[in-house]
Amino acid sequence: MALSKRGLPMIPLLARRIGFDTISKFEAAAIRRFQEGKALQERGQLIGAVYLYGYVAEARMQAAYYRLISFRPNTEITPDRRRLILHAARQKGLIGGAPHDVAGLADLLIFTRKDRRTGYPRALKDDIIRHARGLYARWRPALRYRAIIPALAEVSVVYAAAEWFEENYNRLWS
Repeated sequence: MALSKRGLPMIPLLARRIGFDTISKFEAAAIRRFQEGKALQERGQLIGAVYLYGYVAEARMQAAYYRLISFRPNTEITPDRRRLILHAARQKGLIGGAPHDVAGLADLLIFTRKDRRTGYPRALKDDIIRHARGLYARWRPALRYRAIIPALAEVSVVYAAAEWFEENYNRLWS
């Protein structure tokens, strides 16, 4: 490893270390974002917590979807592949045009399971829809640009959804 003028290891810039998406990376990110969201919530940083909880649900649903379509945990999920999937989902009316459509991801999961003749049990399907739509009604990535304070009830709904997707992740794809 190269050393700086001070003799410290030179670490490549964070943006260069991101690499490509995989199921394993989505899963690890969901765990970390949930922990970070809880830490922010405990310190009263509610909008930051809500923001991260939204990504927990999104990462879990994306990982579950790619598992459903038989990706391996470390298979590269290329931007081109993702665009094709999102385009097909939009054409079927499953996902809207807005970025990070968590409610649409829930519809895509449900459609994909049903299409593979292994649909979800009714109660699980209802829970997926309820949590995804409840979260999406209160969360958008644009929250990072807003200096607003969510109501405690809103934080509770988003937290409950993120927690549900964490606890039920394996049921989404297995």
